[in-house]
Amino acid sequence: MKNLKDFHEALDSLWTDVVLTRKNFNDSYLPLSASDRVKFNDDFRELGAKLELMMIKTEKIKNREWH
Repeated sequence: MKNLKDFHEALDSLWTDVVLTRKNFNDSYLPLSASDRVKFNDDFRELGAKLELMMIKTEKIKNREWH
């Protein structure tokens, strides 16, 4: 159970980092075209969604083990 909890916490930390990195990226003035910015934002969004899905799955596994 501890390994699953640690894994879930690591996913949560990664998700937070992705969200903050995306915000910093959007606030930056990098010399990128509009289409490149859209692509980067889509990549950040997709990564965040996958991490969130993994957190939900680990939470479900954890809940099953408790019952």
